[in-house]
Amino acid sequence: MSQIIKIVKDVPLTNVVADIEHLFSEICERASLALEPNNFPALTITGTPSASTLDAATLGGNPPDYYDISLHSISDLSDVDTTGVSDGYILTWNGVDGKWKPSASISDIGDILNVEITNPSNKEILVYKSDTKNWVNSTLANAGIVSGPESSTDGNAVVFNGTTGKVVKDAGFKPISGPTSSMDGELAVFNGITGKIIKGTGFKPKAPLNSPITVTVGSGGDFPTINAALAHVVSTYYPVYLSTAAVPRVTIQLLSGFVMNEQVLVESLDLSWITITGVDDETVINRSALTTSWGVGYPAFGARNGGFLPIIGQLFNMDTSGTASSRHGILAYSNSRAIVLDGRGVKNAGARGIFATNGSTINAYSANASRAGTDGICAYRSSTINAEGADASGAGVYGICASYGSTINAYNANASGAGSSGIYAYRSSTINAEGADASGADNYGIYVDNGSLINAVGATGTLSQAKNTLTLNGIIFQP
Repeated sequence: MSQIIKIVKDVPLTNVVADIEHLFSEICERASLALEPNNFPALTITGTPSASTLDAATLGGNPPDYYDISLHSISDLSDVDTTGVSDGYILTWNGVDGKWKPSASISDIGDILNVEITNPSNKEILVYKSDTKNWVNSTLANAGIVSGPESSTDGNAVVFNGTTGKVVKDAGFKPISGPTSSMDGELAVFNGITGKIIKGTGFKPKAPLNSPITVTVGSGGDFPTINAALAHVVSTYYPVYLSTAAVPRVTIQLLSGFVMNEQVLVESLDLSWITITGVDDETVINRSALTTSWGVGYPAFGARNGGFLPIIGQLFNMDTSGTASSRHGILAYSNSRAIVLDGRGVKNAGARGIFATNGSTINAYSANASRAGTDGICAYRSSTINAEGADASGAGVYGICASYGSTINAYNANASGAGSSGIYAYRSSTINAEGADASGADNYGIYVDNGSLINAVGATGTLSQAKNTLTLNGIIFQP
């Protein structure tokens, strides 16, 4: 069959095209074809080639058998040396000789250079040791992998088997199901009697107070009110015994500008592990917000029935809003207690500044209960107050008074400028007024009544009776 082959010559590789022309001239001559070189820009080959004359051998190459792969061996490759080959061997590269050479295949994992197998047992695994850079055989447990039983019941709970923490077993029961949602940290209880369903209780279990914490109250603080802060602290923490000198406490800090529009009232609860402090020198109490009666009166801070107030570590100043009647600053009623720190307390109380009654106790060492509407510091009905160095000046009636079998230590206290008497002991009460200032009273500076006793050694102020003279009203000791 006539063949026509055209080769385009208009390319810049002149020498290459010339070589191609020469090649095709030789091909055409041996295959009885005609080459027409003059029809530029193409070369045209015409004619019918002989099937038996055009092969690789006629072109100066190898015979056809040379290209039959079945007639060759891999050893014919120049970079393969099969010397010493044996059954099961594999070719591996020999970098020294630069050839592929036969080597025995790996029949055991221990034959690998970086694998160490020592006394293997069933179900062991290989783990990598970074110190030796080798793989070694190990149990699942030693490798830190938890292993389970051979079989289990679908849906059953999983529990540890033994004490290694690496083996688990079927618990034999299905886990308890819970509600669709819960509060973080919320305590759960059983729902129904199946023992398999639980529900939330709506509250969180308390945590031990192992270190001091501080919460803030006021604009930009943690809580808007003192009561909100107390509710959070009491529901979240509980004090613990520590055999150290520093016992953790909670501090409620009142931020600058905070106004107390509330009452802090504690019943049968000990909150002495909480201290109320403030950023400002004084914190205002809105007197009109004192609307809840608490034993006797409407205190800003009140404890009753064995209650213990948070420690008062801030000076409060009661304003004049609302009525002043029975609006006390700090009240401990019915076997209750309070602690007021040095220079802290409530001044300008509508009625009594610091008031303990019905078997209660208050430590008001160097506290401030000045300018109270009636009595600055008062212990009533078998109560006890330590008012050493306290400021009870400018009281409307009595600066410091003890009544109905009560006791007050008023050593070096200031009870000056009282509307009636600076120091007043009534109905079998006792006051230590040594070094106290009871001057400037409208009536007597130091007044003893109804079988009471006052130690007025070094005290200033007029006396209600002759000193060191026992009368029906009692006695005033003074040099």
